[in-house]
Amino acid sequence: MCAKDRSQNSVCSQTEFIQYLDDVFSISSSLSLIRDSQGELVHLSPLFETLLLKGSELKVWFSFIPLDVRLELFNAELNSLSGEGPYFSKNVKSMNQVLNIFIECIYVKGRKFTRWVFFPESNGFFHLHHEYDKASKIIDDIFYLRRKVDLQFWKVFNLYAFGFTNSKISSSTNLTEDQVKKTIKKIKAECFVSSSDCLALLTLYTLNYNRLAINVINILSNKC
Repeated sequence: MCAKDRSQNSVCSQTEFIQYLDDVFSISSSLSLIRDSQGELVHLSPLFETLLLKGSELKVWFSFIPLDVRLELFNAELNSLSGEGPYFSKNVKSMNQVLNIFIECIYVKGRKFTRWVFFPESNGFFHLHHEYDKASKIIDDIFYLRRKVDLQFWKVFNLYAFGFTNSKISSSTNLTEDQVKKTIKKIKAECFVSSSDCLALLTLYTLNYNRLAINVINILSNKC
């Protein structure tokens, strides 16, 4: 009886933990997976299973990635856990799919995990080159305070780029969820992005990811 109870508690705890991850990072709305520091799979998003695995097992899907590329990805994961990164790998091929893969370390309740986000190569972030140039300049200006924005916009911009959900952004600022949604809509329009994952990648491209992490820490610590 005790063993059964422990098992039930374990399942409940894991379910609650996954729900917590989804509440904070909205992991179910993207092609993503979460692994713990021992390399064990913690969560696989439904979109990943539907659009990429298509009925195959994850280990089978990974086996179709060329060995040298696979090793680079897992080395990137290890380096992320060691405090380096994040990492972005382009044109990764598996099962007739071409993907760009974003790998970063996240800390949740004192534990380390790696988040893998997958972008099909066919889904370009920017349709025109001048959009990328404009978006890059806007993001640089926001991070280096050359662009005049109010404090609440700046907070939402950083938290959204880091992957926080609307409800988490709302609870971390003095804004309602409706106000957060309106601000995010403005961010998407100005930065030519369709999601927080795209904004995070653009932040990585412009070499501002470390600055983003520092900003998020300051916001959550009420230092700004």
